Amino acid sequence: TMSTSVTVDNQSSLDEAMKRLRTDGAVENFVLVNHHEGNPNVIALQSEGEGVSNLASQLDDTQVQYALVRMQEQFDISTNIKFVYIHW
Repeated sequence: TMSTSVTVDNQSSLDEAMKRLRTDGAVENFVLVNHHEGNPNVIALQSEGEGVSNLASQLDDTQVQYALVRMQEQFDISTNIKFVYIHW
């Protein structure tokens, strides 16, 4: 049977990474999460950083990964911030 519950390995490190992602500052930030040691019921922070190309270089076809990317766009005098979810 498949479990529908997921736990987080090292919850505090993921919480801190998400806090940094949501803090104004860098234009493109990301948080990348994967399944800890291949266990589908446990996720863990894999990495965080700046730049979509940096994120893309860490996506691995042999893993299930999840990313949240902070994108910032300037339209006239308005700055818009969007969060993009990626399931790899």
